[in-house]
Amino acid sequence: MMRFLIALFIFSVGAAAETKPTPTQAEQDEIWRKAMEESNRIRQQGATPAQRPTMPVPEPAVHTLSEPAPEPVKPIAAAIEIPWIPIGKGEVRITSWRIGKVRINKFSGVADSTDDMVIIHLEVRNPDPAKILRYASWRTELFKVREEGTAGLKDDIGNNYRRIYVGFGESFEGATASMNEDVYPGKSVSDVLVFSRPVDAAKTLILSLPAFALGGTKSIEQTLRIER
Repeated sequence: MMRFLIALFIFSVGAAAETKPTPTQAEQDEIWRKAMEESNRIRQQGATPAQRPTMPVPEPAVHTLSEPAPEPVKPIAAAIEIPWIPIGKGEVRITSWRIGKVRINKFSGVADSTDDMVIIHLEVRNPDPAKILRYASWRTELFKVREEGTAGLKDDIGNNYRRIYVGFGESFEGATASMNEDVYPGKSVSDVLVFSRPVDAAKTLILSLPAFALGGTKSIEQTLRIER
């Protein structure tokens, strides 16, 4: 049996190398030595190669300094709450602002303005638990006569910017439905203020909001930094 296995091993090696040059004596001795080792190993295990199950060997984990393992993804932090600022009998906060085209609701549909403008979105809240708050919008309109309750905008180099209003039957997207709104206890309304585009040299804008619009007498100012 052993001679048969040795002969079979030598024959298989030789058949696989038919196209190769004839091995030297030293190479033949090495083939014979390997055949003997294989025969002894098979005999000691008591099974033929076909009978032995082949177990997959897991590859070891590779760690390199140039490719560190990625860190776990951290949860996204909660959005920062924009504080409310007391003014008159109510509270106000600016939710967003930008320089660009403003959307206008018209009879024919919604359209963008031709020129870039300063667009400021804000909220007005009634903190009183029992009384209704009357909000007279800070924006301007075509036939608005009162000026003491109208918002103003200037920059850090002394320019004052014109308030923009729309024509009859038109409105800015995001503005209150009317110039006078009743804000119920604990509720809020959204509004939008629009001004002409600032000069390129301006670095900051200062928004003035008179408390008259919310039943007060003083005004507050909010600084808006321009990012170009």
